[in-house]
Amino acid sequence: MKPDTYLRNALVVNEETTFPGGVVIQQGKIIQVVEDNPSIPAERTIDLDGKVLMAGWIDSHVHFQEPGRPHWEKYSKASKAAAAGGVTAFIDMPLDSTPSTINRANLQLKRDTVATETVVDYAQWAGLVDNNLDDLEALHREGVVGFKAFMVETGIEDFKRVDDD
Repeated sequence: MKPDTYLRNALVVNEETTFPGGVVIQQGKIIQVVEDNPSIPAERTIDLDGKVLMAGWIDSHVHFQEPGRPHWEKYSKASKAAAAGGVTAFIDMPLDSTPSTINRANLQLKRDTVATETVVDYAQWAGLVDNNLDDLEALHREGVVGFKAFMVETGIEDFKRVDDD
């Protein structure tokens, strides 16, 4: 079976070195990194004409403002800026949107907004606040990557600090 895509004639950059070469992709996954420019049959071959080919960055701590504050920063603009800088995925923090991502309904609202607006992959943090312990398991099942909590006042009405208990 032929691979889906062959990206060739690139300057491949990895954690150890740079070299002329490319990558072979099957079903959205890199299955081979090649040196030089061998002939590899694929459904689609893209000549990168010496451009840099490297892993994308993941920004694990962004504060995008949707839903609720699109006049501050919209997913569409922020994700395009991220992509221009080499970011291929971001993880959005829970407290700058309105409402904050502290329960399953608010998480779904955020996901409904981001799904049509972003140009890169994404995930979400959720919030641990003074009264949402019963929501944490559902948020975990929905795939949030972690929980953010504050031990001091945040100044955000629906993202209250947690106490020592």
